[in-house]
Amino acid sequence: MKNSYISRVRRKLTLPHDKKKEVMRDLEDIFATAKERGESEAETISRLGAPDEYARETEAAFGVDGARLRRKRLAVVAFAFAFVAVVALAFGVAAGYGVQRIPEGAIGYAEAMTDIEVEGAGFDVYAAALGAGSVAACAAIALGVAATVTRKRRE
Repeated sequence: MKNSYISRVRRKLTLPHDKKKEVMRDLEDIFATAKERGESEAETISRLGAPDEYARETEAAFGVDGARLRRKRLAVVAFAFAFVAVVALAFGVAAGYGVQRIPEGAIGYAEAMTDIEVEGAGFDVYAAALGAGSVAACAAIALGVAATVTRKRRE
């Protein structure tokens, strides 16, 4: 119960690493002191409040606007996905530009069918780049929508 509470607080905190370690040590001390006084873990958790609430109060005590920082991180991740999408799509288009499609069953640049069979088409860079670009673009759009919805909810 205690460990679950502390790990949820740790995930919710948006403090620098050293400050976060300090808060985790303080929480361990709070639970240890409460146990010495005969308080159960459930009572201690009830006294501290929900992990989200505790994290927000702790960030406020350190002068950190956690919600703003989380939105900023989300925007950076969305931008990164958008950048990857543009690069992958551009690479995919460049890889496919001017590629002469050879008729199935043809060897090299033969203009007619041959009796030679070719096994394994190999790896298609064009399709892989377009697929990666499409996935990254969808992720960027989803993150952008999530950031907008989150911001509007807070307002």
